Amino acid sequence: MQNNSTLPYEIEKEGLVPFKYYSIYDETVDYNHIAMKSGRFDEKDC
Repeated sequence: MQNNSTLPYEIEKEGLVPFKYYSIYDETVDYNHIAMKSGRFDEKDC
């Protein structure tokens, strides 16, 4: 990827690589009291 490349350019040129996102579970957080919206945690509750 060039320093001056844009995301659309790199997508078109297939210059990006796939990745997996791994989250870290925090035992100190009670996730039952955080609302979900569209499959994501509602940021106002965090």
